[in-house]
Amino acid sequence: MQTLRGALNRYYTRSSSLPGRRWRTNFQTMVAPSLSSVHTTLADIFLSRIPETERASAVRDLASNIDNNTLGLVAALADRCPDEEANVHLNEFLIRSIEQDDAASAAALCVEYPRIRNALLHWTDRELHICFSQLLRQPKNAEFVVPVDKVLIVDPFVSHYDPELGRDRQLDELVKTTVLYLSFAKQLFRSPIVDKTFIVSSPIVCALFGLLASSNADIAAAAKDTTLAFLASFRAGTFTFSHYKTDPDELDRHLWRCIRNLLDFSEKSSYKTTAYTIWLRWLDLDSHGYSRQVALQKDPYWKYLLGTLGQSSQGDTEQRKICLHVLKKSISISRNNIRANDMELTLDQEDKVGE
Repeated sequence: MQTLRGALNRYYTRSSSLPGRRWRTNFQTMVAPSLSSVHTTLADIFLSRIPETERASAVRDLASNIDNNTLGLVAALADRCPDEEANVHLNEFLIRSIEQDDAASAAALCVEYPRIRNALLHWTDRELHICFSQLLRQPKNAEFVVPVDKVLIVDPFVSHYDPELGRDRQLDELVKTTVLYLSFAKQLFRSPIVDKTFIVSSPIVCALFGLLASSNADIAAAAKDTTLAFLASFRAGTFTFSHYKTDPDELDRHLWRCIRNLLDFSEKSSYKTTAYTIWLRWLDLDSHGYSRQVALQKDPYWKYLLGTLGQSSQGDTEQRKICLHVLKKSISISRNNIRANDMELTLDQEDKVGE
């Protein structure tokens, strides 16, 4: 655990100014306000009976022996009396929970604590970045259904990650770790976070979109679920995409490329269904939309849709159903007349005025 401790120590050194918030969440669920109140009250009582100069040491001692029974109290104490070493103990425990497929407590704490959320999101970034990079370096690109140069949607440098980030891992460990951290990210995106400090960075988006093309069914399914949660959370304004302020159209471009990659290179029906499902969710985003409007004018956009809709009765019924929704949505969001080889659409004047 030395690598974990070192990384968390470095993270807390850099992020010591992050604001904390009062504990209001039970460690096992995101309800039970009575238990949350108990944790807060106990933390206040505990700290009030200890000289101020000894509080950090006392919190540190409790954090060093943390377990499921004391997690809520330790979180409350660490928030009320911040201490770097106590925070490291707390996050080591939460990371172990994530890696034991028990991420509910970590996700619950992330709702109320920006400090914990930022630390665990930073660690999730790191783990997915390492796993994605190492999966890309497997022989003959066997771990992806899309060529490597197409998988790297957001950050081309991801395949040359810094070796200092971690040791080479066995394939089964890479798969397990990837699925576990995708699952945690999904829970995080689905969490009812209401403050404005939830920021998602480019590396996690790069890994997330790239892993949709994993040839491992478990990774691909986890990436799909997490991507859908990501899009729903982004649409709801739960978080800020770090690059979005400087380039509002970036996410649209990445999503469209991701969709096209799955449709162009994957032969299995499940990947195409994923592509069409993400396509529909993409059209629901209240984003800048410039790339979508450009795509609507291009032949490939309509060839994908009309090709699937024109399949015989032996074709994939679910895909055709999703495609029909995509077609309807595409027409409804178009701001301009469409003049593609396979699609022509002239908007009524009042439709243009009503934009």
